[in-house]
Amino acid sequence: MFVDAPLFAVAAFFGASSAVAVILWLRAGSTGLRGSPLIGSLARVAVAIPVHGTGAIAHVQGGRRATLPARSCENEPLGCGTWVVVVDIERRKAVVHSLPEELQEVMRCSASF
Repeated sequence: MFVDAPLFAVAAFFGASSAVAVILWLRAGSTGLRGSPLIGSLARVAVAIPVHGTGAIAHVQGGRRATLPARSCENEPLGCGTWVVVVDIERRKAVVHSLPEELQEVMRCSASF
């Protein structure tokens, strides 16, 4: 059976988007979600995030590149350059979840920062 690569990429994107939406919905009770414009935005790991530790993400805010301390919501290590979605802000630190590998490749090919 032949699977069209662009069609597969679109299906993977929507599947991953649904997963991210569920994560955000589950986290909606957190006080950090309310009022933060970064929640749900994409970012890139700028300083590697170790297991149970803090690194940093780069994101675009007001048309400019900015950085913010960050940790993984699953306490997993995230390497520099990994694409993530911000799921919460706790004490001026972003809580992030890595995008699925299929979307990592799409973002590597299309992103500009």
